[in-house]
Amino acid sequence: MAYNVRQVVQLSLNPRYEGAQVEVLRDLPLGDWLRIRKLGTEADEEGRAAWTIFCEKALIGWNLEDDQGPIPPTIESLERVPALLVRDIIEAWVRQIGELTGPLDTPSSAGLGLVEASTAMATE
Repeated sequence: MAYNVRQVVQLSLNPRYEGAQVEVLRDLPLGDWLRIRKLGTEADEEGRAAWTIFCEKALIGWNLEDDQGPIPPTIESLERVPALLVRDIIEAWVRQIGELTGPLDTPSSAGLGLVEASTAMATE
């Protein structure tokens, strides 16, 4: 039996946004995730590309609306969403991705990068 890697989750947002519901993919392919990591660190075209990836590939839907009516979950409509709410959505999504569902089989690398972790393992 195959394992479906596409898992949709509802984010837990800051209580100040009570009633807001946001559904996203729990995870993305590695290439997309590496580009998404630039969120908040790039304000140029590359940063815009990362937001586009989030909206097109991770964001499934939400129940947000403003004075103009429902806000579609698209990159074009993101500008209608308050900046603090957008930040909270991204932070909640990053927290969701980071959650582990069970104990690790082997000890963690304690936050070391790939090179440092592999070097540490080789010297043990």
